[in-house]
Amino acid sequence: QNRVKEATRTLIFIVCVYLMSNILNVVVTIWEYIDMASLMEYPGFYLFSVDIVSLLTVVACSLRLPIYLTCQSQLRREIITFFTHLIKSRQERFMDSTMVTNTKMEKDDDLSSSDLLPPYPLLNNDD
Repeated sequence: QNRVKEATRTLIFIVCVYLMSNILNVVVTIWEYIDMASLMEYPGFYLFSVDIVSLLTVVACSLRLPIYLTCQSQLRREIITFFTHLIKSRQERFMDSTMVTNTKMEKDDDLSSSDLLPPYPLLNNDD
């Protein structure tokens, strides 16, 4: 029953955001069909309202995920779990790669340049 309440709340929020984002579009569309000539008397308003309608549509779409996350606890837990596992696996891969790099650097440090030279200077055999 709790999940039904969450789903109902989610649906109400999604519908309200959709209606609020499209109210200006409905007004402008009705105005276009009723009296296009009077709408063209205000070209600045018309261009501005068309741009705002597009922007409001994008905002409404971007609000869907936060609405789902706030209203549905099960989905929120699953997404948190997913991102937690994703971050942990990336950290483990990063740690593994740095350990491999550090091990290679330690091996390279063991073979320093003084170890590659002979212990005594080269003698000239022409003497």
